Amino acid sequence: MLKDLNEWMNPGLFLAAKEKITSALGEALPVATSDLVLVLKKDHDDLRELMKTLKSDEPISTKRATYRRFRQLLRSHSRAEERAVYEACLAFRKLEKETYEGYTEHEVADMLMAKIASIRKAPKWEAAVEVLVEMMEHHLDEEERDLFPLIDRTLPLGTKLQAEALFLEMRREPGAAGGGATRRLVH
Repeated sequence: MLKDLNEWMNPGLFLAAKEKITSALGEALPVATSDLVLVLKKDHDDLRELMKTLKSDEPISTKRATYRRFRQLLRSHSRAEERAVYEACLAFRKLEKETYEGYTEHEVADMLMAKIASIRKAPKWEAAVEVLVEMMEHHLDEEERDLFPLIDRTLPLGTKLQAEALFLEMRREPGAAGGGATRRLVH
């Protein structure tokens, strides 16, 4: 569907596509300007809701079921954010450090999730999940505090529109969770 970011240079095309994606997702998203940061924060809020359960006193069976949803959302969000947002950010020197930090934190999360997949003992599994959750809380807070304001101030509107469209498209595609594949930082 989305072949090239250059297809989205025309905001009119973007808005039409955004309406289609919004309709497909069944969620109403504003269409007047770039809502890139709001879209990213929506995923962050969804991740935080799942993390509440993972940190709670719920039974292990509930935590394991919640973790499966958390893992899927985190993978999907991370791949889409890297491809749509981080790649756009790397074109701007003042965004490089925060962007590379985000890539690195995603990579560490992937390693932890791979480790968690092999753990069978409930106490050890819960401990590893707690470490992942704490790291992700830090990552989400830092990204919202440091990177998102820089994105708002630095990226041109056209770039934000392109990144938002690609992010939404990747998030709605089946298999967007990235499967079991772990990508490595190559920048």
